[in-house]
Amino acid sequence: MGIFEGLSSQSWHQKLLARAKNDGLSEGKASRPAPSSAPYDAMEAGYRAEAQGLILKANERLGVKLRPLAAKLSEQEGKLAQAEASADFRKSPEEFESDAPSIREEYRTKLVKAHKELLIAEGHFNAFKALHDVTHAPNHPKDLFHFLTLIYVILALEAVANGVAWATSDAGGFAGGFITALFLAMINIGIGVLCGLGVRYFNRKDAYARTIALISAGFGAIFCVGLNAFIGAKRAKLDMERAGQLINLGENTAALMSDVNAMILFSLGVLFFALAAWKGYGMLGSIPGYKAVADDYDRAHEAVERLQEGVRSALREPLNKEMSEVQALARKITEAGEKVSEVSTELKQSKGDFDILASWVEGALQVISETYRQNNAAARPTNIPVPGYFSEKMHLDAQPNAQLSELISKADLLRERVDLLSVTKLPELQQRLASLKSALSTALGDSLSQFFQGAQHEARERYIAEIPRVKEV
Repeated sequence: MGIFEGLSSQSWHQKLLARAKNDGLSEGKASRPAPSSAPYDAMEAGYRAEAQGLILKANERLGVKLRPLAAKLSEQEGKLAQAEASADFRKSPEEFESDAPSIREEYRTKLVKAHKELLIAEGHFNAFKALHDVTHAPNHPKDLFHFLTLIYVILALEAVANGVAWATSDAGGFAGGFITALFLAMINIGIGVLCGLGVRYFNRKDAYARTIALISAGFGAIFCVGLNAFIGAKRAKLDMERAGQLINLGENTAALMSDVNAMILFSLGVLFFALAAWKGYGMLGSIPGYKAVADDYDRAHEAVERLQEGVRSALREPLNKEMSEVQALARKITEAGEKVSEVSTELKQSKGDFDILASWVEGALQVISETYRQNNAAARPTNIPVPGYFSEKMHLDAQPNAQLSELISKADLLRERVDLLSVTKLPELQQRLASLKSALSTALGDSLSQFFQGAQHEARERYIAEIPRVKEV
């Protein structure tokens, strides 16, 4: 029986019934004359008090359960009051639609300027492609750090490889050899990257750019061979000197380069230089200047897209906010109805359980009182008559906590309010939501597309009017 579990145990009934039989003087106590019925009346009053105590405990438990249920009803009552009070909204969907032109116009100047800058950037971009006969898209890496990862790996490999080779010849051992190798590798790799950057100018059509490319290629080849030949010969010379042979580096370079270790160092140096030049060639794109005009074009295009999205957001924001409020209000009504129904069911279930308990206790008390009275009457001396109330039924004050009825009535009234809102308010909210969605669709539809096209057209007219002042690539 829920909260009344344990209060209706059969043990209470059996225990009290046994006492009634005993107190009814059913075991030979009739031979003791009693001057009045007062002792018997007191015993019966005791049974009534015990039964009434059981009802009191049930009401105490009921009171504990009613407190949170009362709080839930008060909370839902507040929500329903808010729903009823919010009958008037700030604006109609038609007013939101009428605000759209002024919102769009706030962005017109910025959007026209951005479109104009895009046209200028696009003109520079196309002019560059036409001037240098470029047909492919920009091929410069988007993430330069990761693109150059191979450079860092090459530098480390060359430093370690040369460090091992120099370790046996350098007075500082491997540490000294590694420092020397790292320094030489940084020069070799750095010049290789710079030469790769310079060779890219072959892809430009102007003579000045191609001259830079030829100088870069020639210098790179001479420097690569010269530096790495010097490194290999120097390594071989140190080995010979440690073996007691004195040799002049400048006069015997060819002979020194015949050494196996010298050839290994030379080959590794040329390989690493070539890899560095290759990465340098692609580091900023294969055509010098193409990355700059492509980046300008991309930035201008992104600026136009950001402004267009800003217009859309400015149009969406008030409508989305209003739709959210409408949806929240509809949810509030629906949820309040569900909560009120849950609380009402729980209250009525508690009342039903209490009524069952009260009926059971009162029925048990009737059985006990009849048992007592029958035994009492049989055991009474003949000179003491049976009291008149023995023929009457024993009754209890078995009413539930007064708050229970109040809360049930309150829940029923709230349920009626919810039903009324469901019939009147919810359809109105659903209609308003549909109208707001329609207004949003209109605001973001053809009128917005026409606005964007108008801004683009205005920018093009201004761009054409200023073409003589647009800087050529």
